[in-house]
Amino acid sequence: MSERALLAILLVVLLGSSPAAAQETALGPTPSRPEAAVEPMAPTPSIDGVEAIERALAAHPGYRAAAIEVRRARHHYVGETYRWVPILHLEGAANIGNTPSLQANQSVAFPYSESVQLVAEIQQPFDVGTVLALRATGSRRFSRSFLSFMAGADPFVFNLGPGYGFDLTFTATQSFLRGFGADVGRAEQRNAEAALVNAEASRDRRATELVRDTLQAYAELWYSEQAVVINGSARDLANRQVEDARARLEVGVLSPADTLAFATRVASLEEALALSEADRRTKAILLATLLGMPLGTEIHATDDPPALPFEVIDAQAVALAVERSPQLAELRSQVELTQRASRVAAEPLRPRLDAQAQVGLHGLGYDDAAEPFAQVASFAAFTAMVSVIYETPLEDARLHAEEERARLGVDVAEQRVAEAQATIEQQVMGLLQQRNAARRRIELATLTVDLARQSAEAERGRLEIGTRTPTALLAAEEEHRNAELRLRRARVDLYVTETALLAFVGHLLDGVTLPE
Repeated sequence: MSERALLAILLVVLLGSSPAAAQETALGPTPSRPEAAVEPMAPTPSIDGVEAIERALAAHPGYRAAAIEVRRARHHYVGETYRWVPILHLEGAANIGNTPSLQANQSVAFPYSESVQLVAEIQQPFDVGTVLALRATGSRRFSRSFLSFMAGADPFVFNLGPGYGFDLTFTATQSFLRGFGADVGRAEQRNAEAALVNAEASRDRRATELVRDTLQAYAELWYSEQAVVINGSARDLANRQVEDARARLEVGVLSPADTLAFATRVASLEEALALSEADRRTKAILLATLLGMPLGTEIHATDDPPALPFEVIDAQAVALAVERSPQLAELRSQVELTQRASRVAAEPLRPRLDAQAQVGLHGLGYDDAAEPFAQVASFAAFTAMVSVIYETPLEDARLHAEEERARLGVDVAEQRVAEAQATIEQQVMGLLQQRNAARRRIELATLTVDLARQSAEAERGRLEIGTRTPTALLAAEEEHRNAELRLRRARVDLYVTETALLAFVGHLLDGVTLPE
């Protein structure tokens, strides 16, 4: 070896560009965040995956609306369960005054009257169409009248009362056609129950979609930050290699063209770093929007994406999706809701046949308020009444049309379930293929990273001893960087696929507490 070559190697060692030093700056399998060499950024909030889910469920307006709808449906159902409680009716009226009238003696008289009536009634409806009512009525009447027989004569004044009355009546009303039976009577309550189930299914679907989108956005942000780390580390290494190349150029070990190759790589990596920084900001803003943060907020992923709560086995995936899919659960609850509504859709158009029976006890006393009660207690005055009411439209075309419309509504809901099920089965099968491909990509990318790292180290050593040109080293380092990015991209793709599968099979919310 010539003295000039020995001098060049000595200068390289003194400048700290040994293979071991270069190896320390090489990309590892899990690099840390870029150091000060990367363009500094303003401080931004940091968040982990579990906190991201909690924030999203607490603040996202779409989920909040679905949760409020559940509370609204629950109150409606509770209200319908109290439809058959007793009803108290109270009423009071008083009429006192004078009404002028013409008299036969060619004068005007002002007869006086007073009337007071109090009513208390309790009604008890039943879900089979029966209504029972007990009504008590108390009254007091008094009047003063004037009667004249000829012109010029003074009118004759006479008083009527006071009179006291008390009536007690019991009425039973029964519907035999329209509104008959518990199926009709409880229809609103059952509709409210089905609406509550539908609202809960809609909330669960919305929560599943939100958790899926949040986890996927978090994973994408994690990848973007990993890309910044990898590109930043590569850029820092390239900068040190440029300085090393300039030193070698001064001693004549490298040519100007070789130095230019190192400088070109720095420019290329600066461009890649700028693109990854822009992508990181975009992904951070997207995640912040899902979390209900102010527009433009940038956040950092502080850790790897959180572990998923359930492992979907290929052979069970389609069956689980058909059985537990939140989307199918919502559509099936809609079918149930439509079926319940269809059973009574034409009820207001059916013929009406109502029967009513009433018995009454009556009492009346003159200037004695206790006498009416004694008469009622002794059954002194008793009445009974039975009535029947029947009505029907003379044309039933509207009734049949409404029944058919309701039946077709059920058919539409069932077809939507069938369509969604076929789509979900196809999507699940596609996701299984994507998952298998992502797993294979991870295996291959892991092997490629290891081989590329070894190749870069070998090329670095050959360059040190002068048996290789920088072109081979730069190509090896670029392959190493790309392999690191592909590995992390494959991990994120697998995670995204897994979250989508869990959303379809209804296990993504396992362990998640849904806020009201």
